[in-house]
Amino acid sequence: MMALGTGAWAGMALGDPPADYGSVAAVGLFVALLCVCIIVGHLLEENRWMNESITALFIGLGTGAVILFASSGKHSRVLRFSEDLFFIYLLPPIIFNAGFQVKKKQFFRNFVTITLFGAVGTLISFTVISLGALGLISRLNIGALELGDYLALGAIFSATDSVCTLQVLSQDETPFLYSLVFGEGVVNDATSVVLFNAILNFDLGNINTAKLLQFIGSFLYLFSTSTILGVAAGLLSAYIIKKLYFGRHSTDREVSIMMLMAYLSYMLAELLDLSGILTVFFCGIAMSHYTWHNVTESSRVTTKHAFATLSFIAETFLFLYVGMDALDIEKWKIVGQTYSPVQSIALSSTILALVLVSRAAFVFPLSFLSNLTKKTPGGKISFRQQVIVWWAGLMRGAVSIALAYNKFTRSGHTQQPSNAIMITSTISVVLFSTLVFGLLTKPLIRLLIPPRHLSRESSALSEPSSPKSFLEHLVANSPDHPDLENGISLRRPTSLRLLLASPSRVCSTRAARSGPPMEETLASLRRPVSLRPAGFRHWSPPGPFRFQRVFAEFLSGGFVLQKRGRPPKPREEYHADFEEELDAGGGLAPPQSKRKRAASATAAAVLEDHPLIDIIKHNGGLIGHAVKKLVEDYESNTNSVIFQILAMLFEACGAKHEIYSDFLRESDVDEIVLSLVELARKGLVEDNYNAKQKDLKHFKENLVSFWDSLVLECQNGPLFDNILFQKIKDYVVALSCAPPRVYRQVASLVGLQLVTSFISVAKILSGQRETTQRQLNAEKKKQSDGPLVESLNKRLALTHENIKYLEELMRKIFSGLFMHRYRDVDPEIRMSCIKSLGIWVVSYPSLFLQDIYLKYLGWTLNDKNAGVRRTSILALQSLYEVDDNIPSLGLFTERFYTRMIQLADDIDVSVAVSAIGLIKQLLRHQLLSDDDLGPLYDLLIDEPPMIRRAIGELVYDHLIAQNIKTSHPGARDGENEPSEVHIGRMLQILREFSDDPVLSSYVIDDIWDDMKAMRDWRCMISVLLDENPAIELTDMDGTNLVRMLQASAKKAVGERIIPAMDNRKLYYNKGQKLIFILVPDWEMLGINLLQETLENSKREITSALLTRYPQLLRKYISDKAKISPLVDMMILLKLEMYSYKRQEKHFKAAIDLIADAFFKHGEKDTLRSCIKAITFCCTECQADLKDYAENKLKNLEDELVLKVKTAIKEVEAGDDEYSLLVNLKRLYELQLSKPVKNDSLFDDMYRILSHLRDMDNEVKSFLLLNMYLQVAWCLHAIDGENPSEASFDELLSKQSSLFDQLYYYLVVLPTFQKEGRSTTVLSCRVCLITAEMWCLFKKSKYSSTRLESLGYLPQLDMVQKFWKLCEQQLNISDETEDEDANEEYIEDTNRDAVMIAAAKLVLADTVSKDYLGPEIVSHYVSHGASTTEIIKHLITSLRKNANFDMAALFFEALKRAYERYITHVHDGENQTLTGKSYSECQDLASRLAGFYIGAARNKNKSEILKIIQDGVSFAFADLPNQLSFLEAALLPFVSKLPSSDIPEILADVEKRAQDANMNGDQSAWRPYFTFVEHLREKHAKNEVLHEEEEKPVKRRGRPRKVRDVPDVPDVRGKKLFKDDGHNSSDEESISASDHNGHGGDDDSDDDADQPLINTIRSSAAKLRSLKVSQQGTSSRKGASGPSGKFGILSLIN
Repeated sequence: MMALGTGAWAGMALGDPPADYGSVAAVGLFVALLCVCIIVGHLLEENRWMNESITALFIGLGTGAVILFASSGKHSRVLRFSEDLFFIYLLPPIIFNAGFQVKKKQFFRNFVTITLFGAVGTLISFTVISLGALGLISRLNIGALELGDYLALGAIFSATDSVCTLQVLSQDETPFLYSLVFGEGVVNDATSVVLFNAILNFDLGNINTAKLLQFIGSFLYLFSTSTILGVAAGLLSAYIIKKLYFGRHSTDREVSIMMLMAYLSYMLAELLDLSGILTVFFCGIAMSHYTWHNVTESSRVTTKHAFATLSFIAETFLFLYVGMDALDIEKWKIVGQTYSPVQSIALSSTILALVLVSRAAFVFPLSFLSNLTKKTPGGKISFRQQVIVWWAGLMRGAVSIALAYNKFTRSGHTQQPSNAIMITSTISVVLFSTLVFGLLTKPLIRLLIPPRHLSRESSALSEPSSPKSFLEHLVANSPDHPDLENGISLRRPTSLRLLLASPSRVCSTRAARSGPPMEETLASLRRPVSLRPAGFRHWSPPGPFRFQRVFAEFLSGGFVLQKRGRPPKPREEYHADFEEELDAGGGLAPPQSKRKRAASATAAAVLEDHPLIDIIKHNGGLIGHAVKKLVEDYESNTNSVIFQILAMLFEACGAKHEIYSDFLRESDVDEIVLSLVELARKGLVEDNYNAKQKDLKHFKENLVSFWDSLVLECQNGPLFDNILFQKIKDYVVALSCAPPRVYRQVASLVGLQLVTSFISVAKILSGQRETTQRQLNAEKKKQSDGPLVESLNKRLALTHENIKYLEELMRKIFSGLFMHRYRDVDPEIRMSCIKSLGIWVVSYPSLFLQDIYLKYLGWTLNDKNAGVRRTSILALQSLYEVDDNIPSLGLFTERFYTRMIQLADDIDVSVAVSAIGLIKQLLRHQLLSDDDLGPLYDLLIDEPPMIRRAIGELVYDHLIAQNIKTSHPGARDGENEPSEVHIGRMLQILREFSDDPVLSSYVIDDIWDDMKAMRDWRCMISVLLDENPAIELTDMDGTNLVRMLQASAKKAVGERIIPAMDNRKLYYNKGQKLIFILVPDWEMLGINLLQETLENSKREITSALLTRYPQLLRKYISDKAKISPLVDMMILLKLEMYSYKRQEKHFKAAIDLIADAFFKHGEKDTLRSCIKAITFCCTECQADLKDYAENKLKNLEDELVLKVKTAIKEVEAGDDEYSLLVNLKRLYELQLSKPVKNDSLFDDMYRILSHLRDMDNEVKSFLLLNMYLQVAWCLHAIDGENPSEASFDELLSKQSSLFDQLYYYLVVLPTFQKEGRSTTVLSCRVCLITAEMWCLFKKSKYSSTRLESLGYLPQLDMVQKFWKLCEQQLNISDETEDEDANEEYIEDTNRDAVMIAAAKLVLADTVSKDYLGPEIVSHYVSHGASTTEIIKHLITSLRKNANFDMAALFFEALKRAYERYITHVHDGENQTLTGKSYSECQDLASRLAGFYIGAARNKNKSEILKIIQDGVSFAFADLPNQLSFLEAALLPFVSKLPSSDIPEILADVEKRAQDANMNGDQSAWRPYFTFVEHLREKHAKNEVLHEEEEKPVKRRGRPRKVRDVPDVPDVRGKKLFKDDGHNSSDEESISASDHNGHGGDDDSDDDADQPLINTIRSSAAKLRSLKVSQQGTSSRKGASGPSGKFGILSLIN
């Protein structure tokens, strides 16, 4: 890397051995100097001024001076500088280690600012220096310099010395500043080198805009590609090491591949003309983040040492050589001969001044810009920090020297005076900036940022250490050294001063320490090894025992448990721990290191300055030091420590108390707690527990950590003194029962954690007791009664006594705290109690696995809060997971299993899912019988998908795979069974749902994810074709298997198979969800992978059916239950596979069979499936297959038209109508998908409909439907811009003919309504088709167009007849609808469809709103919830029209409803019907008045007044007969008015009644008096309008059991007191099932005949809604195009 003056070192740099003695001497001298630099730098490490780089510079200068003197002024160096070798060998390890050890979080957090300083700032500095040099240096007369030389100077002196900066700043003291300066240094070096090379290669004589843009583009390209190359190299190394796993054979290979891959990335970048600096830097970052975690533990330590060592040596070598090279006499002689000293000094000063100015020119402006983008003050760069950034970047180093040598020398030599003075000036600037600025940097930082700020900053931003500080970590063998983690700034005397001042310190320190007696030490060797988790630091037995414990931890993994973030790192503190224990063992180890002594002293000082509560609030890292100090002080000052701990407890509760130690000691617990409660009543409390401040976010975690550490630290002393923790227990229990909520919260948290920590200590003691007992038994077998046996007996008794003491403490806390707080009014406290109890039972079953404790878990299963119920369930899950616990849980399970099953239907979905998981565990241990699971299977058709999935998994495990009863929870032996077995069991389940395919689809959907056999297409096909002798299919099983095959295939290709009850997103199965989990941020890639998965599923299904599909169709073509789902399979196939697999004949056979099935069946499902399948083939097939499908569809159409015409003729001749009905259904299904073109078909249908009025009503309805579709397709085919006359006339003729038929039935059908269901169906279809025709030919749609004559406006009398027929359909009873729920096409003949059709006419403004609108609204509350929702939507839509008179609509609607009541009264009908009509009128008024709530009352007050005024006029129009209208219709509207409007209404009413004769029927005037009295009461209350809140919308989802549970008290804000909040309820009120027995199920003799699953019964209404939703969903996925114009008919069908 460097070369000897004689050339020998150059040869050695290339790998050749040294040629002579001189080269060996030179190398030896440099190695010796490096050793001196390291030793002196270590001794001066804590010096205020010096650092390692300055030390190396001084040593280099001194060495150069000695050599210069020894050689009589001939030369001062033994090596010659080579810039190429500097960039190839020296710089890479330095930059790589910087990236490898960088604090990545800090670096990338400030990446934008770093890039701004490093790239943009370097360009600004380059510009300032270049322009300044051009203007100033040219006046110094140092020689002719070209423009390129000035630009090169700008690039040379723009390069800051990142190596020197890393030595000057401390990454641990100033992490934010370090990240800025360090990151800027790396980017700056890369930018400077790129600029320098660009200037050398740039044609300065031909500069234009294009070349500048090209330069900028290449600059950005170099940055991005260099970064990508570095990251790629790091990731490649990680992949290689992970896959090949070198560490199992050789650590050396792992370390070697990491080093070589890092160096290879740099060399590749240089070979590709990229920035090697950026490449190797980002390679280091990638390797530290990925590669380092994939190597063995020894390799991790080795690589950390190796990279840090190489970087350290390279840095020291550089500064050493720069110091030696500064005295190179050759350059100075040339300069001295040509220039005066004044010129040399002037040149160096000018350059130095330009460096100062250029640095300031971008640091302060860019800092200002960066601060503008920062939202938080902590992210902004303060002015003091800006000064430090400016100052620390003033140093120049080896990069500047290397670039100067490259520009102004050849092979390190130059004879030109102008070049020589540039070299000497560069060296002078580098020396001055490094020595002067470097010496002043540390004092400047201490001046601008005092040490207390450094400690705070480093503590707040604690991360893994820097490259330099990492060496300190290696000394302690702990990457998370507490001193460094907490940012403690250490001041200690230097090693040299300490040695001179206290030469016998080591000996005296060792002598001062006293170990335990030898007998106790020997006995400790036999103590049990404590395999405690890493991170628990407490007193351990002295001597070699600690080594045993550490070694055992090492063998067991020694991983630190973390809550979140990255995976835990292996422990690296074993050697440090071992040294500490040896040191504590009585002079067996060296004394504690100087660093640790200083850290302990500093920690003690921090603890003295900060109260204990401040450490818990803001500095959790010091908790360990605080606890140790408390325990150390406890023996000497017990009362003071107790006071500190209790005072911290009070302050943690938030009490701003002034309790002193003497008062605490003299007062009892109740007196103290009462004084704290009084403080809360006065408001002298701050709620730290619920605070949202950022600095308190770790308060709870730190509080728990403190008490846990205190218990563990006290386990060998104060824990068992019967003073400290008894006092703590008393106060914790008392505070947990105090009224202030925050007191209860904090005290409960502390008390529960104390029990948890006691359990940890008790388990350790139990292990020691068992070990001691074994040792004692072994000694007794030897018949030895010496002192060792006595010692073991004493230890055994003491350990047993301590365990009993801890258990007694646990019982007292349980009875004093838990038994009251588990039913606290605060659900968070209740959850904490139950969660802790679950942990206690599992971790310490010897005490807590008893019914007296378990019952609380059972009782809280009935808690009113869902979170508490779920916590209890999760605790029970953990309990039942341990097989050894099951024998002790028998009575508990028998007592509470019923409640566990009930929770599977909990109103909270998460609780229900967790309960199902608990039930699975009960089944695994055979604690439930199959009879207990009956209610669970009803949830298979429940709405929340999560519950259905959980039940489906349970059904699969328990009934299909039958592996849930195995002894291990992870065993799934049932999955190894053949698919035929699982399919047979699934068919047995589906027998319970054979009558309803919708329920079957629910079951299949729930189990599909878990049951792989449902994706074994070939197995299911072979069973259907009777090729599998393992299963004998009955007809019912065959139908279910066909349904399962079709549903499973639909699931596999991503289609929904269950009804869509709302607008939720489509459900994805587990495999499809996995795609999005694997690529959560790459949305498009996730979608592409999902599409590929669905395509693969299609290929698998098609491959299985390719040759078998025709066989299935042929076998089941006559079975109407099976043929429809089989035909539906066609649209799931990947049809191109028929072509490239040469299976066209099977495709054609399938198409032929589907066409045959179309003419063989007349059911709607089969017909629709056949048409959809053939249409799909016409669309998706290619070439010959497409032609074949289209021809088949055309032939089917022609044949069907011929059959219809033939059937019409046969009916006209007097034959049966069945053939005509079936073919009309086929024609209807076909026309829903495509137009059927036949000129005479419409006329034939019109003729038979006109002449044969006595035909079956269903035939008439299908004739009308087909005629309507003919008209719609005809309209769709007309060109609106240029219609042909023939087609226009044809459409007019068809329109007129269809209206004639519809109007005929509008007139005659109301008279035939009583004749039966068929007339009802026909009436409904007439209403629907009439409404659709009116909308289709709405007059306003065609006005001012060439189709204007098509416009149609119905007369009022026809609208009235239409509504009369609609009203008859609305009045059909629910019982009649339910009786016909299973009829075909029932969904398009119900009253909801009729109401939608009528409402559509009003919304579309097709007919006059004045008549039809009030008629519809008057039925608002008369025909059930679905009809009410339709009318509500209509009203809401009309209200959006500001010009529409809503008051008139509401008033007319009220009149119509009231007139129906009056009609019933006059007709003398029964009182029940009359009362119902009056009640409906009242309900209608209330519902309509309900639209005026909140702000709408003020906004629409005029509408309310108008309704009331018109209503009063109507009521007084026929006295006294219509007065009841006041009470029935107007009272709800009066309540919406303010009191100020009441007098006017009251006066009007009383005025109208003045002249009336009230002496007649007094009952007729009763409504008048009621109305007036109400007005007067309203006025007397003097009410004003308040904003009313709308009633909450009823929760969507499945209906739940009604729970009579009081509202959870409001816990918002800072309210600390609740009335009797700490006595929330009695124990009995929490549990409703505590006294319930095993249930009332009686065993019968015919249990063997019971079905495998209880049959699910549902109402006809529910089944109908499910079917409608399913069919609606499928139809929307069907044919598009003209069918979208058919309105309601196309939507329903």
